[in-house]
Amino acid sequence: MLRMDTRQAIKQAITGLAILTLTWACSPLNQPEATPTPSAPTHPPTEISVSIETTTPDVSTSTAESCTDQTGHVQVGVFDADALPQFHIYLPPCYDENSFRRYPVLYLIHGQGFSDAQWIELGVAQTADALIADEEIPPFIIVMPFDRFSTWLVEDDLFGEVFVDEFIPFIEGRYRTLGKRPFRAIGGLSRGAGWAFRHGLSNWKLFSIVGLHSPAIFHNDAAKANAWLDTIPQAAWPQIYLDVSDQDAETDLALEFGNLLTEIGIPHEWHLFTGLHNEDYWRAHVGDYLRWYGQAFEVRP
Repeated sequence: MLRMDTRQAIKQAITGLAILTLTWACSPLNQPEATPTPSAPTHPPTEISVSIETTTPDVSTSTAESCTDQTGHVQVGVFDADALPQFHIYLPPCYDENSFRRYPVLYLIHGQGFSDAQWIELGVAQTADALIADEEIPPFIIVMPFDRFSTWLVEDDLFGEVFVDEFIPFIEGRYRTLGKRPFRAIGGLSRGAGWAFRHGLSNWKLFSIVGLHSPAIFHNDAAKANAWLDTIPQAAWPQIYLDVSDQDAETDLALEFGNLLTEIGIPHEWHLFTGLHNEDYWRAHVGDYLRWYGQAFEVRP
C-alpha cells in the first residue's frame, strides 16, 4: 500500500521555499508560549460563485425564526465517486424549521487512515451546538467528506480533484449554503490540513477562510506555497488559522509557514499548543477551531 510523503521531504521542500523569500530572516514570527492542553448518483457540476464580494449578503432569513431547538443534526450522505464515496454533514439547530435561511459552510477534512466520521468522533457536532446556543458562533453548516484513499500518495489520490470539481457543487446545490466565497471555509487536521493548504491557496477564489490544524503539507505543495500566495490579490487574502502542538514532528514546518505569512503580511492566527499529533490534541481544541471559524464568517468584506 502506498503511503504519504515523508516528513523529511516536506522539510527539504519548505527549506527551498524559505530561501526564495528574500526578506525572510528580517521578520521573525512572534512565537506564542505553549498553552497547556486540557486532560448518490453522479451529478453534473454546477456553477460555483467565485466573485470577490464587496457587499455584505444577509445571513439571516427574512422569515421570523420561531424555532427554539438548540440541537443540530448529523446526516450521512452518499456521493458516487470512488475517491469520495460518502460524507457526514452537520446541519445547525432549526435548519429544517427555518426553511428560507441560508448558511455559511465549513468543509472539514479528516486525517490519514481515518474516515469522514473522525470529526464527529472528536465532538464537533456537540461543540457546535453548545457554541451556537451560547451565541459564541453563528449557525453554519459543517461538511466532512471521506478521503477514501487517504493512505495513498497525493499524486495517486483523486480526492482533491473530485472535491473541488464535483463535490462542492453537489453540496451547495442540495443544501442551503450561502454559496459565496466570504461564506465558504476549508479546514482539516493532519493530512486533511494538507488538502486545506493545497486548495485554500491554489483555489483561493473558492475559499476565504482556511484552517490548518497540525498540517501535514504535501511535499510538492510546500515548494509552491509562495507562488500560490503571490497570485492572490491583497484584497482577497484569506483568513488563515494555523496551530500545531509543541511535540509534533511538523512543528518546525508550521513555524516556517507562519513566518512566511508574517513576511508577506497575510492575516492569520497562529497557535503553539502543548500536546502530540493525535486525537487527544485535536479533541481538546475543537472548540477553539469552531470559535475561530465562526468569527471569520462574521468578518465579511
